Amino acid sequence: MSTTTDVITHAPADASGEEMRTSLGMLDNARIILRTLSRGLGAAMVIGAFGLWLVPGSSWAPDLMIIKLGISLSVGFLGLAFWQSGNALQAPYIEVDTIRREVRLMRGRKRNKVLLARCRFFELAEAEVEDDVVRLWDHKGEFLAEVEMADKRLQQSLISGLRDAGKLE
Repeated sequence: MSTTTDVITHAPADASGEEMRTSLGMLDNARIILRTLSRGLGAAMVIGAFGLWLVPGSSWAPDLMIIKLGISLSVGFLGLAFWQSGNALQAPYIEVDTIRREVRLMRGRKRNKVLLARCRFFELAEAEVEDDVVRLWDHKGEFLAEVEMADKRLQQSLISGLRDAGKLE
């Protein structure tokens, strides 16, 4: 005996080749700001580590050279770590599971998936349908997702699940 689930993720392709898009609202903007700040701080630290050696009038005494070398290496490696951490941030995405009747905020791919938040359909504060777009708000009233679907079967499955949970009329 086997079971299947009807999980809607952020970008599956349907038969017409169109993709379903999910917007995460402010989460994308915060991720971009954090990534930019991390990469900027990393670049500044690496430049500072090299600049320590280029400062005119600095002392070349052997005892100060060891201290200068230790500081520049540690600041340089820390700067590289900040630079790389700016690259590692992945955008969160939404999974809508119409079988389990829940919306999940996920990050990562395949084996490295991390569940950031989960909200069952009956826990949603509000759901709104406008043409092919379904907007969802979590139990705190914060915007959760905007799902645009081209596949009518998936859209009807989601809408019927939201109706059963009492979130749509």
